[in-house]
Amino acid sequence: MKMSVAVLKIGAVLSTMIMITNWMSHKLPTLVGLRQDIARPETSQKIISLFPGEDDGWQVFGSVQGKCVCSILTPVQSVCSSDPRYIHLRQTSDHVQNVSQYIEMLNLRTSQDLRHLHGSEMLLVTMETRLKTALNNPQSLTTKSLQELRWSMSQFLPLRTVMSRFRSDVWVMEGYFKGKRLVEYPSLSDFATGQNFIIHHLDQPWSGTGHVVYNGSLYYNKHNSNTLIRYQLSSGHILSQRDLDQAGFNNTFPYSWGGSSDIDLMADEVGLWAVYTTLPHGGNAVLSRLDPDTLQVMESWDTGFPKRSAGESFLICQTLYLTNSHLAGAKVHFSYHTSTSSYEYIDIPFHNQYSHISMLDYNPRMRALFTWNNGHQVIYDVTLLHFIKTHKNNHRNISNLI
Repeated sequence: MKMSVAVLKIGAVLSTMIMITNWMSHKLPTLVGLRQDIARPETSQKIISLFPGEDDGWQVFGSVQGKCVCSILTPVQSVCSSDPRYIHLRQTSDHVQNVSQYIEMLNLRTSQDLRHLHGSEMLLVTMETRLKTALNNPQSLTTKSLQELRWSMSQFLPLRTVMSRFRSDVWVMEGYFKGKRLVEYPSLSDFATGQNFIIHHLDQPWSGTGHVVYNGSLYYNKHNSNTLIRYQLSSGHILSQRDLDQAGFNNTFPYSWGGSSDIDLMADEVGLWAVYTTLPHGGNAVLSRLDPDTLQVMESWDTGFPKRSAGESFLICQTLYLTNSHLAGAKVHFSYHTSTSSYEYIDIPFHNQYSHISMLDYNPRMRALFTWNNGHQVIYDVTLLHFIKTHKNNHRNISNLI
């Protein structure tokens, strides 16, 4: 896609933000020219001039000190709100604010992971002491000491979730009708060569292709029902199951390709979701956020888009995207934003090389779309560009997909 003149790439200009912008896959608007000669001494600040040379104090101050990525100095809105330069600065300010929020989220997640690791270090020391005692003096083992050892081991369960974020496992469920075999590969390369896999035998068969692995559990739709199942991979047990109230199943409201795709489970940066529809919703695609433990619906949105008219769908940052077909010539045609409960029709070409998509999901860790396309497994890298319209268009936030 081509961007408008107003949206240039700040990542190519502001070197201190390259790592951050690349990690977020965001392209930020920028102004013209990096003037390092007027950076404040002994700081990481630089000043970007709106135009080369002095120009009535229109300057943008960029900094990587503390939590602030950039601070922008602009004239008062009432003074020159119609000036195009002011509009550019307002757009830049909004984009910088978006990046700052993502950095704050990353900082929070990192802090949480470090707390888990620090707590696990103390538990390891305690467990090591108990194991040494047991090895050196087996007669000292009692029922109580074994229970204490088991309790110590259970405290490492949160660490498993943290470490799983750094893995690149691939799970495969072939077919869309009454399957019961889940194949787990430790990496994409192992999946490509068909080696080093583990087979999980499920107690209940599945329907469709809308399954997802999230936080150590497989979530799927039980065959010939609207029942959702949470299967824990480590224990091989079903932890919970619940009916998705009034949701269609067994090709009542599938995607355009059929295949019992009535219920599509997916995960994004925020949590676990389901796309489906019901008779009361008139066949319109419904997006619901689910509790990952109980599978209870926490919140729902009626998108207003007929689910049978969608080829497939995927979710990025709480925004649902739907294609208008599963065949060649498909486009990303519709998006629904849960943050504002609003929708828009879009026109983004989707390269459908093998002409029949029967599974489409976004992987937030790899920032890529995974598809099952006529027997081929295809991965699409994704870049999100956030455009902010001018005052005349009410500053609506629009996410476009490349």
